[in-house]
Amino acid sequence: MAGRRIAKCAAALALLIFVSGRFGAAPVFASSSLGSLRQQQSQLERQQQQIAQQLKTLRDNKTKQLEYKNKLDAQITNKQNQIDNLDRQISGYDADIRKKEAQIAGKQRSIEADTEKFKDMETAGRFTELRMFPSSR
Repeated sequence: MAGRRIAKCAAALALLIFVSGRFGAAPVFASSSLGSLRQQQSQLERQQQQIAQQLKTLRDNKTKQLEYKNKLDAQITNKQNQIDNLDRQISGYDADIRKKEAQIAGKQRSIEADTEKFKDMETAGRFTELRMFPSSR
């Protein structure tokens, strides 16, 4: 009877840890800087190392199996948070790439328009020679 009660408590605690870890973290919006996301990733990695150390300590102690299981659940939650953080970083990089591609496309259109203007001027006979260097006197 006591074993079932402990198992129920452990399951409830595991569910609580999983749900709070999954939905408890405030979402990072696109306005977050990539630097802060990288900093958050480093913090999550340090936390992961701490959890791993605690797991190593608890693994062999039979009386602390529930705590060991809870630490395993915490490790899973932490890994998921790291994955989510990396996904947000990738989204930030993708947004930067799209922005830079749009800038490049705009500059390319400008270059093409200027090239057409020069071709039209040359065809119309407005100039016969472009002087790249000023004449020396």
